[in-house]
Amino acid sequence: MNHRDCREILVLDTVHGGDILAERLNQVGHEARALHPYDGESTDLTGYDALVSPVHMYPGCSELRQAREQGVPVYTHHQATRYIIKSFNLDTLAGCTIEVTGTVGKTTTTLLLMRMLVGEGYDVAAHTSNGLYHNQDDLGRQYSVAPYGTILALEKAGELDLDVDFWLSEVSIGFIGIADLASLTSTKEDYLIADETKKASETKKRSFGNLDEDCLLNTPRETSRSTNTHGDLETGFDGENLAIEYKVRSLDGVNSGEIDAYLPLYPYFRDSVRMAVITAASLGCSQQAISDVLDGFTGVPGRMQTLEIEGRTLVDNSCAGTRVSSLDKYLSMLEDDPSVDMDRVVVLVGEDQENICEEMDPGRVKSVVERHRFSRLITVGRKHRDIGVNFDGVDEALDHALEKSSPGDILLNFVKAFR
Repeated sequence: MNHRDCREILVLDTVHGGDILAERLNQVGHEARALHPYDGESTDLTGYDALVSPVHMYPGCSELRQAREQGVPVYTHHQATRYIIKSFNLDTLAGCTIEVTGTVGKTTTTLLLMRMLVGEGYDVAAHTSNGLYHNQDDLGRQYSVAPYGTILALEKAGELDLDVDFWLSEVSIGFIGIADLASLTSTKEDYLIADETKKASETKKRSFGNLDEDCLLNTPRETSRSTNTHGDLETGFDGENLAIEYKVRSLDGVNSGEIDAYLPLYPYFRDSVRMAVITAASLGCSQQAISDVLDGFTGVPGRMQTLEIEGRTLVDNSCAGTRVSSLDKYLSMLEDDPSVDMDRVVVLVGEDQENICEEMDPGRVKSVVERHRFSRLITVGRKHRDIGVNFDGVDEALDHALEKSSPGDILLNFVKAFR
C-alpha cells in the first residue's frame, strides 16, 4: 500500500474500525472512504485503487467479489494498520514491541508477560482487551483488540508521553506486523470466521507474512518461521507445583533457566503460562522474575480467576472470550481431581449480551453439560432457556447461584459477557 498505487481506497467494516482506518489513511494523503457492508450496504468499486477488508469478512461480500473480478488489490485491516502505524511513527514509542495473538489465552499471556517484565525492572505499557496499562496501573482506557485498536492505544500512550522499554499489544485474528517479537499463544479451541469458511487458526498463521523477516516468532508448535516453541520447555507438574526448564533463543542470544511455582490451576492456564515463559525468557527475563509472577497465580481480572465469595469458591471466567470448550475443559479437570466433590459444583453458562461475536451455540452447550456431572445448572440468555434455570443477565444468575449453594461449594461462571 503506497500513495502512488493506492490513491482511492475503500475500507470495509465500520463495526471493527473501518471508519478509523479510513480517517487515518486520509490523514496520510489517501482518499479513503469507509463502508458498512452488513445489512445490504454496498457500492461500485470502479475507480478505487485498493480495498481494505477485515480477515473475517464473509466471502460473498459484494465489494470482495468486485475486487476479484476487477483485479483490485485487497489489503487486510492488519496490513492497513501496520501501514498507518509506520506512517505516523507510532511504533517508535517503545524500545521493543511485542504482539500476542492466538485462538485462546491472549489476554492472560499478555498480562503475565507485563508482570514479568515489570518485575525485572522494565518500564512497560500493555494494550489488552482488559484495558491499557502502564507498569500494571490501569490507565482507565479500553480499546478494541481488533487491529485499529492498536492505533488508538498507541495514540493515547503518545498523548500521555509514555516512553517505555516494552510495548505489548494483544491483537485478534493475527499479527499486525509491528513487532520485534511475536507470540502465538495457541491454535487450540479453533473456531470458524468469514461466514464459517475459514479457520481462525489458519488465518493467524497466514499473518506471519505481515512480520518483518528479523522478527522473533514464538509458536506452540514448529513452523517454518518459528524461533521458539513449547518443545523448548521441559515441564513437570504434580497437581500443585509447576517446574519448567527452558532454553530459548532471545533477542540477545540464548536464555536458559528453571522456574518453580505453586500453580494448582496450571492445567487450565497451560498454554498461556508456557507462552508467557517462552516470551519472557526470549526477552531476557530472569528465572526469578518469571517464577515470582507464576507462584500462586489464580488468574487475571476480566479473564479466568478464582475468588472466595461467602464461603464459596467462584471460578470466574465470564468475559467476551469465554467459549463452551473452556467449560468442557474445566469440568474435565475437576472430574479428574479426586479431592473435588462434583455434587458441590454449580455451573453457570450462556450469554449476557446480544451483540457478542462468536456466540455460544445452544446445541454445543447442551452437549457439554449433559456429558458432565455436577449439582446445578444455571443458564443466561434467551437462546439457552431450554436447559437449567434461566436468567437474562449474569448478575441475576450469580445471585441465584449464591442463594442456592452452600459454603464450600464451587461455582463455575462461564457466561459469555462484556465485563
